[in-house]
Amino acid sequence: MNEHRYIDREKSSIVIAGMENDGDGIKFPQKGDIKKTLKGIKGDAFVIMLEHDPSSWRRKIIPDGRAQLTLSGHTHKMQFALFGWSPMALLGNEFNDWYTEGDQSLFVTAGLGGLIPFRFGATGEIVVLTLRKG
Repeated sequence: MNEHRYIDREKSSIVIAGMENDGDGIKFPQKGDIKKTLKGIKGDAFVIMLEHDPSSWRRKIIPDGRAQLTLSGHTHKMQFALFGWSPMALLGNEFNDWYTEGDQSLFVTAGLGGLIPFRFGATGEIVVLTLRKG
């Protein structure tokens, strides 16, 4: 909802920021406001951005430069994969896996749900990430 919160632990903190869904502007509206989402965040803060649609990573999150890690879903690998390949690959976008650009990373999960209750080769997943202080 274009907001953020700090999680403090001892002398460290992490910012969890959630930008409203920012789709392609054609099928899905662009409601994400990164300036509002990250307003007031200190420059040295570690920011984890939660953004449903990974297409906004290149459009808004990378150019802003303040979110080191973005976590997304949305694509579900089109709920179809054959020998590990999904038709989503034809779109040339980030649709499942880790992606890195400079000091920023994006992880897109295939998730669990979907538009229809059917998956072929695009197994649902629950991801557990462990963050360690560098």
